[in-house]
Amino acid sequence: MNAMRKHLLLPLGCAWLLSIGCTTKVVKNDPPPQRDVVVEKTAEEIYQEAVGIHKEGKRSGSIDHAQVEKLYRQAIEKKPSLAAAHFNLAALYEETGQYNRATRQLGQALQNDEKNPEATYRLVQLYVRQKQHDNALRTYYRYLRLDPQNAKKAEMQINLASLQVANNQYEDALKTAQGILALDPENVEAYRVIAGVYLKQKKYKIVHLVYQLAEKTKKKDARLFNIRGLAFMNEQKMPEAMYFFGEAAKEDPNLFSAQMNLGLLALRYHDYSRALTTLQQAVKLRPRSQEALLGYALALRANRKFEEAEKVYQEQLLKYYPGHASSVFNLAVLHLRFMNKPKLAETSLRRYIGEQGSRIGEKHAAYQLLKESQDRLKMQEAEEKEKLAKQQKPAPRKTDAKDNIDKNVPKDLSTDKLEPDKGDPDKPDDKKSDDKPEDKNPEGAKPAPRS
Repeated sequence: MNAMRKHLLLPLGCAWLLSIGCTTKVVKNDPPPQRDVVVEKTAEEIYQEAVGIHKEGKRSGSIDHAQVEKLYRQAIEKKPSLAAAHFNLAALYEETGQYNRATRQLGQALQNDEKNPEATYRLVQLYVRQKQHDNALRTYYRYLRLDPQNAKKAEMQINLASLQVANNQYEDALKTAQGILALDPENVEAYRVIAGVYLKQKKYKIVHLVYQLAEKTKKKDARLFNIRGLAFMNEQKMPEAMYFFGEAAKEDPNLFSAQMNLGLLALRYHDYSRALTTLQQAVKLRPRSQEALLGYALALRANRKFEEAEKVYQEQLLKYYPGHASSVFNLAVLHLRFMNKPKLAETSLRRYIGEQGSRIGEKHAAYQLLKESQDRLKMQEAEEKEKLAKQQKPAPRKTDAKDNIDKNVPKDLSTDKLEPDKGDPDKPDDKKSDDKPEDKNPEGAKPAPRS
């Protein structure tokens, strides 16, 4: 009976649908519309894309740092263990002077591959750049342990001795360098280390003796030239210092310390053209270096390239390092003394004084410059008012020609006397000139010795 009910339900249902006009239609199952399938790139593919753009930028001399950084970060987000991406992102940060960020990326790379010698060595270099010499030496010892055979090479021992000097471990450094010379008497780098030790100890005569011994090897070393230049500079023998800094820069144009020493010394002694060339090279080597950018801006100013100097302050120094005191102060000097922009100078000086606070007294040059900028503003306002008044003054009334008859004719021509010319053409005019002497000693142009 139940079976019969099951069979009857379907016909009855169909009959009821027909009674209300139900019609059956064949439904075609059309395929869904095709959509573009987006295949996500893998971390490795994104990384390779970043490497390609990075390399091409280096070849062309114009790297899109923002785009390359974005791609490296995308690769790391997809695969945090991708050590190569961390490593190359660190290299990108190092190129732009962002050493803290570069150090963090290398630390993460080493977490994923702690025995990576290349990353360990690069970390040593970053610590040196940041003058964290204790961290650099400790990391370098770890690097040498990764490859004991490589550690015995002279180049590795030279690096060790240099780090020992930087950490004031002078006796250890001398022993390391002497050990190198025992195996290779013509190793000029070992002589450089020894000269560096005596430079640190202010034994300048011994520095010169070591240099003379190194000369016998007939090998040139840019860093040794630079060390001797520093010795001469500390002895106040500036022409000799300039010569050896120049030799160092010529031997190795990429030696940042030599370019800086030569550029700042040239700036100090008014060789402005040479200063501009060398400090420009220093900025190319380290585009975000505060000291290089500041020196470059001063050199531009000394060469009367005021607008370019202004751009360096506004678009580089104060962009990378907002509130950088020396930049704010020197920009004010540029605006006030060289570009006749007292309002901008006043703004910068108020900012400088406000940020320095109690660190400077009222006798500081900033207060004198502030008063000068305010006086200059008052003078400009007075000149503007006078100019406006002249423009608004009515034109003089025109008079008839007969009104002027006989007014300028002497009454008695016979009594007129010719006055002698009181000026003596053989004597120069003793009036004081309004021209001010050119400022040939730019503020802030002091050499910062670098070894």
